[in-house]
Amino acid sequence: MKIGEVSLNTNDVVALANFYKELFGIDTVDDIDAAYQKILSMGAEVIEKPTLRPWGTANMSFYDPDGNIIYRRSFCAG
Repeated sequence: MKIGEVSLNTNDVVALANFYKELFGIDTVDDIDAAYQKILSMGAEVIEKPTLRPWGTANMSFYDPDGNIIYRRSFCAG
């Protein structure tokens, strides 16, 4: 499955994310810091280091080798 970029408006980020997680059978990153270290070790250009968001996710972004922006996300317990 390939998904480009999707932007959705919502007042409940976690509920909507869970809906799409179940719909597409995809999961979020278990350990955003480990994913960040792996991305660094592969020489990717980081746009945003892992940052905790108010709605309970830690997000990061980087460029893939073709210059596409990739977003990684991890839900944090809280």
